[in-house]
Amino acid sequence: MRSRYRVRESERAHFVTSTIVDWLPVLQTEACCDILAGSLDFCRREKGLRLYAWVILENHFHAVVHTENLPRVMADLKKFTAGKLIAQLETERRNWLLDLLAAGKAEHKTASTWQLWQEGYHP
Repeated sequence: MRSRYRVRESERAHFVTSTIVDWLPVLQTEACCDILAGSLDFCRREKGLRLYAWVILENHFHAVVHTENLPRVMADLKKFTAGKLIAQLETERRNWLLDLLAAGKAEHKTASTWQLWQEGYHP
């Protein structure tokens, strides 16, 4: 995960933002929001993520969080949710959105068909 943003002061909470590629409205349905909310809860329970506040919008989310290894937890969260959200989009037959996620995929992402999240996150 490449990012020009870095976690500084790892002992403090951070306000983070993660955005869907090209600001596409992936998180419009209750099922898609539930995937992200459930994943945040899993990270809270199993990965030591302290989750102070969060909000999900149609194309990104914000959270105030703290954990010992924020970059690793965020990478795991985004990788897991990307797979689940792509599967949900297929179930919902939102093929137009899948086509745009394929077109928005970074060239160096050769191992996947789609790219759901923009690279990095903003701590």
